[in-house]
Amino acid sequence: MKMKFKIALSIFFLFTTFCCVYSANENERRIDSLVQINKNIDEFKLLDSLSWQYRYTNIELAVAIANRLQKKIEAVKIDSSLIEYLVNISSIYRQNNEFGKAMRLLDFATIHAHRTNNLKLLWRIYNNKGNAYRNNNDLINALKTYFIGLKIAEYLKNEGAMASIYNNIGSIYFSTNRYKESLTFFLKAYKIYTNNSASNSFHIAAIADNIGMVYNELKQYDKALAFHLQAKKGFEKTEDLGAKSTNLTSISNVLINKKLFDEALVYIDKAIELSGNSNSISFVLANNTKSIILYELGRFKEAEELSKINIRYYDSINSTFGLHELYYDLTKNYIKQRNVDNALKYLSLYRHLNDSINSSEFKAELSTIEAKYAAEKKEQQIALLEKDKKNKQLIIYSTSGGLVLVFVLALIIFRSYREKRKSNITLVQQNNIIQSKNKDITDSINYAQRIQLAMQPSRKLIQEYFPNSFVFYQPKDIVSGDFFWFTKQENHIFIAAVDCTGHGVPGALMSMIGINFLNQLVIENKQTDTSVILNRLHNHVKNALRSNNEDEKRDSNDGMDIALVRIDPLNNKVQFSGAVRPFYYFENNILKSVKGDKYSIGGIKDETTPYTSHSFSFNSIQSFYIFSDGYADQFGGKANKKFMLKTFQELLISVQHKTVKEQEEEIKKSFNQWKGTNEQIDDILVIGVNLNP
Repeated sequence: MKMKFKIALSIFFLFTTFCCVYSANENERRIDSLVQINKNIDEFKLLDSLSWQYRYTNIELAVAIANRLQKKIEAVKIDSSLIEYLVNISSIYRQNNEFGKAMRLLDFATIHAHRTNNLKLLWRIYNNKGNAYRNNNDLINALKTYFIGLKIAEYLKNEGAMASIYNNIGSIYFSTNRYKESLTFFLKAYKIYTNNSASNSFHIAAIADNIGMVYNELKQYDKALAFHLQAKKGFEKTEDLGAKSTNLTSISNVLINKKLFDEALVYIDKAIELSGNSNSISFVLANNTKSIILYELGRFKEAEELSKINIRYYDSINSTFGLHELYYDLTKNYIKQRNVDNALKYLSLYRHLNDSINSSEFKAELSTIEAKYAAEKKEQQIALLEKDKKNKQLIIYSTSGGLVLVFVLALIIFRSYREKRKSNITLVQQNNIIQSKNKDITDSINYAQRIQLAMQPSRKLIQEYFPNSFVFYQPKDIVSGDFFWFTKQENHIFIAAVDCTGHGVPGALMSMIGINFLNQLVIENKQTDTSVILNRLHNHVKNALRSNNEDEKRDSNDGMDIALVRIDPLNNKVQFSGAVRPFYYFENNILKSVKGDKYSIGGIKDETTPYTSHSFSFNSIQSFYIFSDGYADQFGGKANKKFMLKTFQELLISVQHKTVKEQEEEIKKSFNQWKGTNEQIDDILVIGVNLNP
């Protein structure tokens, strides 16, 4: 039987737990004692060291120590060294399945690291974020986050960091059955560790164990066994009993596939002995493997009990990870025991959780199981019918009555069909009229699109003045409520991203108003101050929409949101004014932002509150980004939620070291991947300008 339970080891991701039960007071007293004994050591360093020391032997005490360290950090002014402690604390919380607490600390650390441009810390933060997502079964976000960390590690040329993240990415691919991709990343990590004489033997053993598991899935059992035995030797010096236990479980899995069940049983009993108690994941893995061995040896009741113990474990931590394989094993077990009802029950549970598995091997095994169920269920029904002739007779009568009813219904349906056929002729005629009108409307909108595009500046014109720039413009419909605007007047270069109320035809009409007034104010009236331009644009749009007409009083925000930037290279100035839309820029590789004023152009803003302008030194800005709200508001992803500005900021940070062309491609790719099969909900506009030559 093929072992399908898969958890790839990770050198910074092992989470074996041997939980000793202490009360809160006992933990506090023990921590006090440890601090007192080591009072000559800085307490921050001591608590950090102790929390890591106990995380594999007493997770409850490790969490208590981490809690105390976090409280001490929160009571003082936080610096870079303390931020590193918070990252370590997050690993303790993650290991204890407190994913929310772990992620809050990592989010805080991310902000601090970006502000201080601490790239050495950033790769660790993103690596830990990926681990937290992965522990919480969010593999998509885990993989995305690992790749962000990998880009930073590659930029730093930190081979140790790269190897760690290669390993974690390989583990994600392994968990999703993409074994060739998994092997590629594991071998990259293995090459780094084995070529570095300073590498820790534990790290080499961990990655060798991972490679062994991939070869086992690829049915190259001799290679798998060779790597696992190499890992076993490497783990001899470690205190990590969980790693040793998981390694022995992996060896046992290979022996199962080689049909050496007695030898496999010897290894798995040793793995269970090392794993500690039922609160450790290594114990759960070993337990499941032993249930498979017992099944193969015909000890079905014992195998059943072990599988149920594992199910109770996953229920206790509210996790579905691995449950489908347990349901699969129990289904086959109950078939062997001829317990059809339980077999059907666990088959149903298995199929519910296993929709994403499409391998031909699984489908073939599932078809075989279903055929056996059908045969067993039929035999059971026949036996019941023979015992009760009255029930059999009732079924015959019911069937006859049903046939009569079907015949009557068939007559009714036939008569309805004739009536519908007559109606369909009329519907076809009406449909032809509708299609003709729709074509006329579509042709008109396509013509409107040509007019709208003609009024917008060409991207080539923008790139004449800013060669390192891009415009990602993707309307929801044929015409758009978003538009970009650009002009050069004497020494001033203006560029704007504008988001009009609505999209489609209403938005496009509003965009015509906006383009016309911007041209009038800047090109004809020679206005140069961005705040003055927005204030006058606001008044023009209000008048155009009759907002001040007492007979047509409006309380809406109909109009447009805008981010307007003026660049003056001769005087070393950049000026920004915004109505709702913000201005993002990078200074010293740190992402900064300026919010726009809270009122839309043409909306309900009073006459006495002007729009404000913000000035910057041209040389201090590396690059800037202006955009509409369509990108951040798009629904998608695993949970079908909005992309959000926070994720958009992380995306900009992750692509900052790329060329603008690569940035544009990455931003487009991320949007389309996030949207998936969902409908685009709004127009998309993102403008990026790199001011460096």
